[in-house]
Amino acid sequence: MSFISRLRTGVVLGALAALAACGDDPTPPSSGTEADPRFEATLDPSGATFVLSRVVTGEPGLDVELVRARAEDIPFDDGTFDTVLMTFTLCSLPDPRTALAEIHRVLKTGGRLVFCEHGLAPEPGVRRWQRALNPGWQCISGGCHLDRDVPTLLKGASFGIEGLHMGHIPTIRIVSWNYWGEAPKAE
Repeated sequence: MSFISRLRTGVVLGALAALAACGDDPTPPSSGTEADPRFEATLDPSGATFVLSRVVTGEPGLDVELVRARAEDIPFDDGTFDTVLMTFTLCSLPDPRTALAEIHRVLKTGGRLVFCEHGLAPEPGVRRWQRALNPGWQCISGGCHLDRDVPTLLKGASFGIEGLHMGHIPTIRIVSWNYWGEAPKAE
């Protein structure tokens, strides 16, 4: 298993542990059934991951709602979720500030954003390359921005940051600086 796969697996397992410890009313707004702490929603603007998600949706006892929507306009009520999991997403969102505000909105009080994202490196030389290559990189990588300052974006959206880990992962330096941790909803 590659380093990225292990990293993503660790973040996902951490999020699933958080989902298992749901609050007192985890009933999704579209459900008329009693509360189910195993409810999960997957958001994708293109629907491309829905094919992959079909494997997960077949698990007995897991209610997964596949929602075609953009992170900048999440179609759920305020305070719906205990946990939001975001992996290698923030870099390619057209409007990360609006998306993070939407994530903040749909989280319950005390909710958490579990994240694993790449972004702006701390070394000045790598930063120069990230900024220089960013326009062309976006054209060949689905809009991915090499130089997003993840902690600053999270704090700007009224998230705290706990257990922040940072470091280079084994790949080319311009994309290897990663941030992972949890961001509790701050009021």
